[in-house]
Amino acid sequence: MIRTETFPTIRTKIDRLLMVTNEYKYFDLMKAIYCINLCINNRSVLESCLALNACLIEYEEKGSQRIETFAEFKNFFDKIYNVMKPGIADDYTVEDFGEVRIRYNDKFYHVIIGTGHNNVFACLNFLPTLARKISHEQELNLALEYVSGIIDYFIEENKNDGIVEKRFVLPPEELFYRVQRFFKEEYKKYNILKLDSLMRNDKTTIEKSHFVCREDNIYPLYNVSLLIDLYDIWENEIDFIEQISVANIGIIDRIYSLFETDRSRGCLMFAPAMIFPNQKYDSTQKTYTFIAKASHGVVVAINADEYEAGQLEKEIEHIEEYHKSGTLQIAETYNRFEKNGLRGLHIPADVPIEYLIYDSFMNPNQMHMSLGETGKKERKTCTALDVIYYLNFMDDTDELFEYLSYSKERDYESSFGFGSDAALYFTWRNQGRYIAKGAIVFNMLDVGYDTENEAVVDYFKEELKDYPFHMKDYLFQEPFSWKIEKRDFGLYEYTAKHGMGFGGIYFTLPQNNYVFLTNNVEFYKDVKDFGEYRQWIQLLEEIITEGFASIKCIFEDDSAICNTGIQMAFMPIEYAIHAGHESFLHEDRMYVYSDAQYHNHKWIIRYVVKDIKRIFEDIQAAKDRNIELNILKEILLPLLVRMPALNELFETKKQLISLDKKKVGVFSASVEYKWDNNVQNFSPEDYYYYEVRKRIANVCYGNMIKSGIYRGQEANQIIRSMQKAIIEDFESEVSKYSWSELHCSLLDYHSTLLHDININWKRYGSYFDLDEKKDKEVRDRIIDQREKAKHDDRNALYLIETNLYLHRESETLATRDDIDLLLAYANWLVVLNDVADMCYFADNEAYIEITDEYVVDTLSDDQDAEELNGLHHRVYSYSEGLKRNHETDSKYLEKVKTTFKEDMGFTFQDFLDILSYFSYSFSEEIVKKVGNNVFRAPMEELLSDFLVQMNGVITEEDATNLFNYLVVTFQNLKTANGKADFYLPIGKRRTRDTRFELMPLVSINGDIIFSPITMDHLKKDWFNGIMDFVLPYEVGMKKTKQLILEWKNSYEKQIVYDIANSFRKNKFDIVKTNFELMKLNKSHPQWLGDYDVFAVDIKNKSIWIVECKVIEKVATFYDMYRQQNRFFNEHKEDEKFQRRIDYLSVNADQVIRQLGCTEYTGYKVIPYMCMNKVLVSRYKKVAFPIVAFPELVEIISGDTI
Repeated sequence: MIRTETFPTIRTKIDRLLMVTNEYKYFDLMKAIYCINLCINNRSVLESCLALNACLIEYEEKGSQRIETFAEFKNFFDKIYNVMKPGIADDYTVEDFGEVRIRYNDKFYHVIIGTGHNNVFACLNFLPTLARKISHEQELNLALEYVSGIIDYFIEENKNDGIVEKRFVLPPEELFYRVQRFFKEEYKKYNILKLDSLMRNDKTTIEKSHFVCREDNIYPLYNVSLLIDLYDIWENEIDFIEQISVANIGIIDRIYSLFETDRSRGCLMFAPAMIFPNQKYDSTQKTYTFIAKASHGVVVAINADEYEAGQLEKEIEHIEEYHKSGTLQIAETYNRFEKNGLRGLHIPADVPIEYLIYDSFMNPNQMHMSLGETGKKERKTCTALDVIYYLNFMDDTDELFEYLSYSKERDYESSFGFGSDAALYFTWRNQGRYIAKGAIVFNMLDVGYDTENEAVVDYFKEELKDYPFHMKDYLFQEPFSWKIEKRDFGLYEYTAKHGMGFGGIYFTLPQNNYVFLTNNVEFYKDVKDFGEYRQWIQLLEEIITEGFASIKCIFEDDSAICNTGIQMAFMPIEYAIHAGHESFLHEDRMYVYSDAQYHNHKWIIRYVVKDIKRIFEDIQAAKDRNIELNILKEILLPLLVRMPALNELFETKKQLISLDKKKVGVFSASVEYKWDNNVQNFSPEDYYYYEVRKRIANVCYGNMIKSGIYRGQEANQIIRSMQKAIIEDFESEVSKYSWSELHCSLLDYHSTLLHDININWKRYGSYFDLDEKKDKEVRDRIIDQREKAKHDDRNALYLIETNLYLHRESETLATRDDIDLLLAYANWLVVLNDVADMCYFADNEAYIEITDEYVVDTLSDDQDAEELNGLHHRVYSYSEGLKRNHETDSKYLEKVKTTFKEDMGFTFQDFLDILSYFSYSFSEEIVKKVGNNVFRAPMEELLSDFLVQMNGVITEEDATNLFNYLVVTFQNLKTANGKADFYLPIGKRRTRDTRFELMPLVSINGDIIFSPITMDHLKKDWFNGIMDFVLPYEVGMKKTKQLILEWKNSYEKQIVYDIANSFRKNKFDIVKTNFELMKLNKSHPQWLGDYDVFAVDIKNKSIWIVECKVIEKVATFYDMYRQQNRFFNEHKEDEKFQRRIDYLSVNADQVIRQLGCTEYTGYKVIPYMCMNKVLVSRYKKVAFPIVAFPELVEIISGDTI
């Protein structure tokens, strides 16, 4: 009689199935059942599959029916369907088949995670340690070869159908026939007899049955749990002390594998470790499994099972005694890097410690239900299985420390689950390092079933989809040591999680080959300008990736390489000349030096730039791909020379594509400010934004703001009502840190962003002769990068101004993590402010939603992504706006000089001169660098230096006034139009005359802190703003404002004639300006007004009418919506034009006849509203196109028709 541990009702199902199965021939039945159980889509009917296996064990032949064809198989399936179909007791089980792998003896094996157990992957990580403990390595190898081999054999036919629900389905026909072949030719390759003896014992249940004996033959049953069941069998062979040892050694083995690539003395993981009083070994001290150093504290991992009742707390008290006294010295007890002396760590009293207390539970066959207690916040307690998940999936030791800290200050009272703490960890990790995103504390948290198994399978399916498991490469022996991010076009970015500065770009080639473009920070120790090298690397990586994308087909040829890696390492010349084997630097090359070594199925190519200037010049001048392919060839040359067949394939392909349009472009540009390519960057991770959102939720909860969706004025009022409390919380965070040090870091970052904005603006449209598809890709990328930099810069400026407004003294210096959090907070405040402005003016652009947990989401109404992308390209492509008139501009610029002096109190030229001075001409002898692009100098010395350079052109009094004007007045940063408020009015650019952008000098104890690019940016903001008829601000600028309005009006007249000339140039038959129909014939109404431009194309029977508008350019959402409200709602400019369109559409024939045309019927009206910028109506839909002047010129000439 079949025994069971898990399924008490399985007997009934077996008996019902036997009534069907006993009617079939045994061998046919066995293959059919194997196919059904093997099918990945039937994974969730586990009890039913086991019942079928039981039918083979209890089989009594009563019939002679055959299952030889797929039709007969389907007939059998139909007979058992009602018994097998999923019921209420069945749970969905993760469906994997070979995606997940484990490494044993330097080889990766396919395994199954969806077995119906929890924590399967972690258990399998302990299996090698357990096998070693009981000297069963050969048996484990046999079991892994069998399990992985079966997966390999069926992997192409056993595909998931993509449905995520429990179900029982007919396996595909190809799988059925593959099973037939398996029993004919494959399964006998394995030592089934030995495997059966390995898995069988007197207590074997149906859940753990993997083979069946019939007529002196042993046949395989398909049961996914073989390895988990093997662990259970072997664990029963050891006592509890040995189990503790397996848990500890298994964890340490995992650590050694994960941290293998970081062999420095600065490695953050110490395993195992113990206290060394006075830095001396003391045999009485306990050994801890590991101690991990994080940025904000230390993690101490202890196996609770090593201590008797009450002793663990005493041990922790013992650690705390050393800690509180400042004498806690720990060291690793094993010299794993084989360097002089053990690695040690002093843990100061002010560095917090988090304790990771785990037990030795490692067997998913046993029940281990977790039930978190309400009330006291206890230390994290978990199982050894959980520790494996923490170590494998954490990005770094900081994440582990943060999770343990969170566990004490959790946002739920208790938790319930069968998946141990790993399920909670993955929930926390996947939700931005929080469980409750809002302000509500959960009473009971159900962490779900199979959460950790799904996380593992998803990780292997996504991040590790193209991982080179088949390669015995030292770099890739541990997949969890990499942080992997998918990029476009089949590329992956690999970054070593542990250690500093190693990673690269990875992509696959046909026939199991791969390329890994590596970068190592160690190479740049002696390099002064890493920023310049960064540009070289980006160019060469693009040459390599684009080149391989085009030639990858040659690797499909059998004469090419297979199962081989190509690792390509860029080296700066400063490193290469000392790296050994430097003789390759003397070879006759044009662009790049390179050499290659072959080791263990991997080519390692080192390459060094010989002449970067020539590379840039030749690519820029190139009309086709010949240059970029020649550079690629030089890099690959040592490999190609040693592999003639591959070289021949490469040359043949190169000749075929070398005349194609180029895939790689470069451009050159100069900047008008001092610039260091070594830049400051910050990039807050998602969890920082989640933390801020949780804080905002608490503000909503505290202010009793009701959940719901809010639009328009109501949304604006809701945001404003919560804004004060949010800003107070934000400012309390900013106030923690030294304002002057924080300012230098933020100013350096602001400079980086301004530079990115500036360079990307110059880059757009500057690449020539590119492949059309590549050109679009480059333009899209430039827009994305520039728009992101603009957004990030608004956040940086918000934080800069808040910090300056507060200017709190503190001895605490903000770390990168601190600044990331502050930037994430600033982002939320900027976004909320923008949405408030949008909602103030419009109901249908954006809205906010406050959930029942008080989580605030800012949302925008659906906008077609393609339409938005098209708008961006229009803005970038048609930025010129107007056809400039040199005579008009010169006249008004001269007038501006007068009004500017009257409004500002100093001359426009002096103002531009001082901005130029701070941009590039200040004497470097008097300044000190306090950032990559930030300088500090005494104000008196700067003033003196400026006066010397001006050589008497400006008086000291005027120069002092200019300096004082440019120094920001902190207390006025929250003032707009003379009125101070509690928030930074970032949207009110016109009325806010104190902004850091306008006054970028900061005074500290007689010194000035400045960034050259901010001064150049201010110079351009003033000059370009005046040329575009929009001042940086309008307060106190009445005369200049009036003058540029007059200037703008002159262009509104000129644009009419410029458009008319474009029509005439393109041979339109009739072209009129300011055309009034009433003057043509008095039968037309007076209210109609005039048509700015009226053009007739007789041949195509079309009447073009153009309404011309020159409007101010805007820089904030507030000003944009204010402008649109005035244009569309108050002045109704669109409706006026639409009336003229409608009238002409009805009376077109009459008007054409009155103009003297003999053929006057069938004319169509083509209307355009033409402006000096790209504008899209955000208030209402308009029935005519609104275009920029350069767009209309293109349309008229037929370029875009």
